[in-house]
Amino acid sequence: MVGTTHSYGEPNGDILLYKLDVNGDSLMRIVYGGSSYDGGNSMVILDNGDIVVAGGSESYTFGKMDAFIVKFSANGTLKWKKNYGLIQDDEECYKIIRSASAVLEETIIIYTTNEGGVNKKDIKTIFLNYDGDYYGGFDSGKFGFLEDDEAFDISVCKDKGYIQVGYTTKSATSDKDVYLVKQDSILEEWFQVVGIEEEREDVAGLIFVYPNPMTGLQKLNVKVGINNALQNSHLKVFDCTGKEIFSLECSGRTDIAIDTEGWPQGIFVLRYISEIGNSSVKIAKY
Repeated sequence: MVGTTHSYGEPNGDILLYKLDVNGDSLMRIVYGGSSYDGGNSMVILDNGDIVVAGGSESYTFGKMDAFIVKFSANGTLKWKKNYGLIQDDEECYKIIRSASAVLEETIIIYTTNEGGVNKKDIKTIFLNYDGDYYGGFDSGKFGFLEDDEAFDISVCKDKGYIQVGYTTKSATSDKDVYLVKQDSILEEWFQVVGIEEEREDVAGLIFVYPNPMTGLQKLNVKVGINNALQNSHLKVFDCTGKEIFSLECSGRTDIAIDTEGWPQGIFVLRYISEIGNSSVKIAKY
């Protein structure tokens, strides 16, 4: 188990890592940090027994707090430490997991960043290789709205993709809404915001879809309300596993025809994403 201690080591806070036996007795205790705050929020154990801890650090940075990843051997020996973040802003890593592919024992971390440059928080999700170096992440791994967004947990899905949960303030109120992010194996994502007032995000009547259901080689027609044909609008279609099978940038368009040749029979979700809200429609093909 991993956390933060003010009782051992640096009073400002150090990473505290315990290895326990089946009875809860301590087999190993690691206290690690520098002259400022260092804390642990999450950890993974690799196949060879190495332990990788993720959290935040103010000791090993050139500015404010950075996302901090440190690796120990199975017996507690320090192997390496890495920090990710901007000089002028705080970043903190909330979760680290093993990737679905485990290539080079790669891991995935999520942390909060201000890389957008508008003094708002965004989510950063990246692959790290065995040595803790940046390995990949769709569009550099950063995504979010113009308001604050943070994610606190991530898990591997059965389709080798990933699911995250956190919050967003996109609804332009003082409230925070739940923010769900489904990602594929390269961390490309689509999102859903879930709030008490669901209509903030999912705007009924934003689009009209026909024919539904479709048969054979019929084209799917999507009509967008004239007042809703905004810039920065997209159409996306997902199959029943959540895999994206169609995407179109449709800013300013009110009538869209989608060629469905090659689509299998089944149920799909069509999602229209715009500046004023999103609308989802279930469609069928047989």
